[in-house]
Amino acid sequence: MGLDLSEAMLDCAKKNLKNITGQASLCHAAYDTPLTSKGPFDLIVFSYALSMFNPGWDKAIKCAKEDLSQDGLIAVVDFKYSKQRFFRNWMKINHVRMDDHLLPKLLVSFKPRYLKAHRVYLGLWSYFMFIGHKPTTVSL
Repeated sequence: MGLDLSEAMLDCAKKNLKNITGQASLCHAAYDTPLTSKGPFDLIVFSYALSMFNPGWDKAIKCAKEDLSQDGLIAVVDFKYSKQRFFRNWMKINHVRMDDHLLPKLLVSFKPRYLKAHRVYLGLWSYFMFIGHKPTTVSL
């Protein structure tokens, strides 16, 4: 299942999926409520998306946690930070928040399996890759 607020991105996904066997559904919507009627999901992926959900990034993380199966995985690659104010302001014009706000929420919501941050373009900005799993709940 693919979910995006951008019709253009959904059109691109449709083109890329046309030769794939199996069933995939694409939905034009914001991820601001859980999709529990369609799940649970074993994997939820955010690729340079959460930093653009302003407001709403924290709600999307909460929805993902609810939508994941027990021990389901979340995979995130996204912008992390830039020391350069001019660059952060430029990215803000393009609806991207780059103030290192995503990782703390991911780390308290999911048990990390993989975490790596990279500085790029001579340190102009950094991004991170995170894979975590939904913590198991213990029944008494």
